[in-house]
Amino acid sequence: MTSISLRSRSQHAFVLGGAIAWVDCDIHAVHDGGDHHIVVGAVRELAVTRDHPPLLFFRGAYGGPGADPA
Repeated sequence: MTSISLRSRSQHAFVLGGAIAWVDCDIHAVHDGGDHHIVVGAVRELAVTRDHPPLLFFRGAYGGPGADPA
């Protein structure tokens, strides 16, 4: 089993080790989304820890900008 590194940001929030970015939010509202809930957060703090191209999910596959969606 692989261990996961966690860093504490506050009394109730943790950041995964190696995360590219993180957002710490308070729950502002929860809306019914049918078979799921839509949670709206009020951002308390955020950071980008290093540059990295975005990861996109399109037509059932992951890729980046300029990738052939096939």
